[in-house]
Amino acid sequence: MQLARAGNEDPRDLPFRLESLMRGSYLLSSAERLLLELIFDWPRKDRRMLLAGCGAGLFLETMLRAGFEVTGLDSHPHFVTRTRLRLGDAVDLHLGHSDHMQFEDNAFDYVAILLSLNLSSEPESILSEAYRVGKAGILVGLLNRCPAPLPEEAARMDSRTLRNNPLQPLPWGRLKKMLHNCVPWERVLVRSVLPGPQRTWKDTSWANRLNRRTYPLDWGAFYAVRVDLQSECAGLPLRALGTRPEMV
Repeated sequence: MQLARAGNEDPRDLPFRLESLMRGSYLLSSAERLLLELIFDWPRKDRRMLLAGCGAGLFLETMLRAGFEVTGLDSHPHFVTRTRLRLGDAVDLHLGHSDHMQFEDNAFDYVAILLSLNLSSEPESILSEAYRVGKAGILVGLLNRCPAPLPEEAARMDSRTLRNNPLQPLPWGRLKKMLHNCVPWERVLVRSVLPGPQRTWKDTSWANRLNRRTYPLDWGAFYAVRVDLQSECAGLPLRALGTRPEMV
């Protein structure tokens, strides 16, 4: 898998670069809330989830706390080691590429691709592999905008870090075409968070009233896509409806 690079920093460090910024931390918290809300009815007990392109394990920890049996995959030994130091033996970790995985077909119940498509030159290949190794659902998370550091944060950063933005935006319209091409889905749900300007990305009562809501499609700075591959979730099975749900 080829990754977008700028400068000498690895783009897979993006979640941790965000975590170090006040606005970035707020964005990650909002993203985590959206992801868990979107998959609230996915069964967790004895269900295996693969995080493809897991980096140093930030979202692995999220899904582990949510109750899934979690496996992480990354192509760089440095990140696999950092994840092991962060999470110990709580997760299963593998070294490999997300666009050509070493796992058997249907090896996992769910596959999560969180920020990886923003960093890849071959996003469709990753989606195809996610469909091959996952049997029930795929969860995709994407950034539309990277937070800018506050002035006091920028003063502590070197100029190369300030210039380095590895983000490759992937709008919903383009991602939708990719899903049509390589993933025979049964239902797709798309929601986003943080639609306002970055000055609203802060923990205040008025900002939280705006940002606790979720918004349609990719309106916000972060959007997530839930792709159901088979009817396993709680409630009326989708196949019982007799029609294929429309993509939103």
